Amino acid sequence: MRRRDRTLRLIDTAGMLKKPEAHGAIEYYAALRSLAAIARCDIALLLFDSTVGVTALDRRLAGIVIEERKGLIVVGNKWDLAREQGGDFSQGELANAVHDLLPFARFAPVTFLSAKTHRRLGSLIPLVEQVAENLDRRIPTPALNTVVRDAVLTHPAPAVGGRMLRVFYASQPQTHPPLFVFHCNDPTLVQPSYERFLENVLRRHFDFGGVPLTFQFRPRRSEEAVA
Repeated sequence: MRRRDRTLRLIDTAGMLKKPEAHGAIEYYAALRSLAAIARCDIALLLFDSTVGVTALDRRLAGIVIEERKGLIVVGNKWDLAREQGGDFSQGELANAVHDLLPFARFAPVTFLSAKTHRRLGSLIPLVEQVAENLDRRIPTPALNTVVRDAVLTHPAPAVGGRMLRVFYASQPQTHPPLFVFHCNDPTLVQPSYERFLENVLRRHFDFGGVPLTFQFRPRRSEEAVA
C-alpha cells in the first residue's frame, strides 16, 4: 500500500499454535512461515486476543522479535469484546498490564483495536510510521555525549573488584536498528543493571519507542574521559 511518500508491505501470517507440530503439517509450516516473516520484516505487529490476554506463546514471540532486532508493536484485538467483559478500564491501564507481562518489551507501544468492527484500526498505521522513523533515528554525537556524561556523573557505575567503570565517549555508528558504542576503560566492568540504566536514560531523552537498542562496550586507552 502507498501512504504519502512511503510504500508499506504488509505480511499477514497464519498465526501460531502452542505446539504446531502436534496439529499437523499445515500448522507446522504456518509456524515456520511466521518465523520467516519476523526475519524479513522491519516492524512486527504482535497480535493478541484482548479477551484472553498475553499468553506464554505471545511472550516467546515477543522475545524472538527482539532477538531479531526488529521494531515491535503489541496489538490487542477484539477490543470491543474486551470492554464488554472487562469493565471500565482505560487503554493506559491495560497497556501497563500488558507491559507487566512483557517486562523485557516495555519499549514497545501497546494499542487496542477491533478487526471486526474496525474500531481504532485507523490509528495503527500512524503508529507503524512512528516506529519506522525511530528505527532510523540517529542522535548527533555531541547531544549523545552530553546525555551520557550527565548520566554517568550523577549515577556512577558500582565498583567491581575495587575497580570503577569509566566511560570516555559514546557514538551511534548504525541505525535500523540503532547501535550505540560506549568506549570505556574495561568492558568487563559493565554490569547488566548499569547497561539497563544507560538504556533507560537514552530512551528518556530520545524517542526510540518500539525499537530495540543494541549496546556495545569497547576498551579505549585514552585518558580523555567523559566522566
